[in-house]
Amino acid sequence: MTKIGLVMLCLLITGCVSEVVEHEASRLIEGDVTMQASLPRTANVEVSLLTVVEGKVLTVGEMHYRLDMLPVTFSMRLSPPFSHGELFLRTRLRWDGKRTVQAKSQQRVVAGKRIVVQLSPLPCYPECL
Repeated sequence: MTKIGLVMLCLLITGCVSEVVEHEASRLIEGDVTMQASLPRTANVEVSLLTVVEGKVLTVGEMHYRLDMLPVTFSMRLSPPFSHGELFLRTRLRWDGKRTVQAKSQQRVVAGKRIVVQLSPLPCYPECL
């Protein structure tokens, strides 16, 4: 056998040694966005995950959905540096192509619980300018 053959045979017999590195667990945030009123047209729903660091509100996760009906299910994984602080979920609904908010919600995230977001239409809904 050649030297390379012997080295390969030794590796096959002994295997490779690897070290398991523990990573901080990332946090999964998931839930549903719903609203009692129906959507008369295509809307954009923005789901933002917020935290407060040194007195400043930071967005640590954000998802956008373009849809014609609710509910919509969302899921986002939060990176470890932000997974231990107090988190808030802000949700806004706007008509497609418009900037004005038509409905919104903000609530605290409870660890380990699926979130149900009930959007509250603004008094001017569905014609907020």
